[in-house]
Amino acid sequence: MNFKNWLLKENFENFPEGPRKKYAIQASLISKYDKKILLKDDNDEVVGIASVWKEPDTANSEGIPEGKYISIMYMSVKEKGLGKKLFQMIKDYAKSHNAGIYLNSTEGAYDFYENQGMHRATGANYYLTADEI
Repeated sequence: MNFKNWLLKENFENFPEGPRKKYAIQASLISKYDKKILLKDDNDEVVGIASVWKEPDTANSEGIPEGKYISIMYMSVKEKGLGKKLFQMIKDYAKSHNAGIYLNSTEGAYDFYENQGMHRATGANYYLTADEI
C-alpha cells in the first residue's frame, strides 16, 4: 500500500465524519511542497495532522509584517483538546526554520488561533512572527 493510501485509509477512519475528517484527508494529500506533521496518541494512532510549507516564504497578504513564514494549509484533529498539541508541533517546526506562522482560517477556528496568540491581519488571515514563537 502506498503512503497516500495508508494515510487516507488507515489513519482517518477513526476521525468523526464531517469537517474534522475532511480536513484531515485534505492535509494528508501528498505534495512535494509541503510537510505533514502528525500528532499520535500513546497507541501510535494518528489523532491530528497538519500540512505546512516545507520551506519558509514571504506571506503576501495585507497586514502581515515582512518576514519569512511557514504557512499552515490544513490542520485537523480527531477531537477537541488536541489542537494545542498539534499547534505546538507546528510552532516547533517554524522555530527550527527561524520562521513565523501564517494561515487563512475557517470562521469556526478564529477563537482557537487567537487563543494560541496569533494576530488577525485582514479577513481570515492570521500570523505569528518568528520573534513571537
